Amino acid sequence: MRPVASPLFQGLSAEEWAALEQSGCLRTKSYPRHAVIFHAGAQVHALGVVLRGTVHIENLDLWGSKSILSSISAGQAFAETYALCGDVMMVDAVAAGDQEAIDDLCQAIDKFMK
Repeated sequence: MRPVASPLFQGLSAEEWAALEQSGCLRTKSYPRHAVIFHAGAQVHALGVVLRGTVHIENLDLWGSKSILSSISAGQAFAETYALCGDVMMVDAVAAGDQEAIDDLCQAIDKFMK
């Protein structure tokens, strides 16, 4: 995988990026349109970074109406607050179209720093 154009990875050298890849820390996954990446009510331990496509942050109200709260595009992170605070997700992170994301970055960073 080539380095991701994201402020999150700013300042990483080519050697550090290669070390992350070799250690298996950058787990990427492809998601089809409408696939739920992180579910509301779940506790997540990893933030995601969109590599290709778009992720919608969605909220369902008591009547089943869906609201799109945010649209996350390539290079941007999602679920970072929940991952870092250990709180239960209050929203869904859903693939808006076919997309690819790093979806295990917090655990990756923890593993890499040890």
